[in-house]
Amino acid sequence: MTIRPSRRGRRASATLAAVCTTALLVAACGGDDDDSAAGDTTAAAETASTTGATTAGTTAGTEGTEGTGGTVPADTGATADGTFPVSIENMFGTTVIESKPERVVSIGYTEGDAVLALGVTPVAIRDWYGEQPGGLWAWAAESPAADDSITVLQSEELNFEKIAALDPDVIIAMVSEIEQTDYDKLTEIAPVLAQTDEYVQFGTPWDEVQLTIGRALGMEDEAQAIVDDVTAQIADAAAAHPDWAGQTANFVVPATDGSWYAYTDQDNRGRLLTELGFEIPQEILGLAGDLFYAQGSGEQLHLVDADLITYNTFVADDQAIVDQLPLWASIPAVADGRSLFIGEQLAGAMSFSTTLSIPYAIEGLVPEIEATLGS
Repeated sequence: MTIRPSRRGRRASATLAAVCTTALLVAACGGDDDDSAAGDTTAAAETASTTGATTAGTTAGTEGTEGTGGTVPADTGATADGTFPVSIENMFGTTVIESKPERVVSIGYTEGDAVLALGVTPVAIRDWYGEQPGGLWAWAAESPAADDSITVLQSEELNFEKIAALDPDVIIAMVSEIEQTDYDKLTEIAPVLAQTDEYVQFGTPWDEVQLTIGRALGMEDEAQAIVDDVTAQIADAAAAHPDWAGQTANFVVPATDGSWYAYTDQDNRGRLLTELGFEIPQEILGLAGDLFYAQGSGEQLHLVDADLITYNTFVADDQAIVDQLPLWASIPAVADGRSLFIGEQLAGAMSFSTTLSIPYAIEGLVPEIEATLGS
């Protein structure tokens, strides 16, 4: 069963931008990707702006419209057999999808996985980080729906003309930092799936993302079956390790100067640990407040102590430096051998936490935790 975080307010965009620039696995950077778009962007953008209000079928509300909560958004107007139109609430208003989308563009950082999981090849996905071939990590590249026709949108700023040129039927942006102005521009192109305000930005649980996208694409039953399968895999892993229940765990990103980030259960990394039975320490939750992460200086590094510390570094080569920091080495979990360095692919799978990446993460993470804790 997916463990739900408590309701929190949305964090300020300036704070989000700072963390996205500096924190590993949240950072997203890239160059210009204009050459990868097909067609005349100017013409497409003009067409979109004149027809968008009709094709989008989206009513923008005031920012902060309350989300519906739970795994499945309420009163969507869709049935299990994919009947349209579909209405889905989001933090900006109501998205109305008039007919089954054929051209799916994902501008969120991870939702391309959810589209591929349904056997649908997206027209475009947004690169996040890691310089993976075609923007696809190993678990996504193995999907039968993945191919080299997928346009890769770069991670930094949205190129609205390029998005319009892709001629989308729906734009998926549930795990992104779009604001009201971005949403308004995008809805001139096509209906936009955005997150609700029940969670902090980037905090929508993986199952809710999959089910919402399934509903938007008229594939609700397929999405539910996928979610049920992954939920069972998590439950099996947790049931096989009852000793993990109630133990504390942190996912930490320490820097070479001793400063650090630690992620809460409103972030995918922390959430996966809690789904396996662990608890995020109250010190970290309290320090994070309404954010999905806590951060501190070297003098506060002792706060990341837990029964288990999983960690990664901003740069892989920095691990050796961090491991030699006296403040890091003095943390009880580190000194006792209860710290686990998470490599790039596994850290990526935990960061994405999609129905494609979670099985990959479980397969790699569970035996490493077993070895670390001796279970």
